[in-house]
Amino acid sequence: MMRIGAVCALDLSDYNANEQYLEVVHRAETGTPIKNAEEAHRLIALLTDICELLDDWISDQRPSVVDEHGRKPLLPTSNGRPHYP
Repeated sequence: MMRIGAVCALDLSDYNANEQYLEVVHRAETGTPIKNAEEAHRLIALLTDICELLDDWISDQRPSVVDEHGRKPLLPTSNGRPHYP
């Protein structure tokens, strides 16, 4: 499980398909802080099935979106990076 804020903060470049992991990074200066800041920076191992799902999403469904900071969200909406209250 991940916090919603961490999921919203993921960039396309945070996904490593070959090594099968996500990198969660605190980027407060560009609009995506994560709880516990730098201490929460971590790698999350992914199952092969999840990587296949992400690979399909990226190649077939992911909107080609860049946020206001020039970053490419991993899971964007058609309007940009998802936000939560």
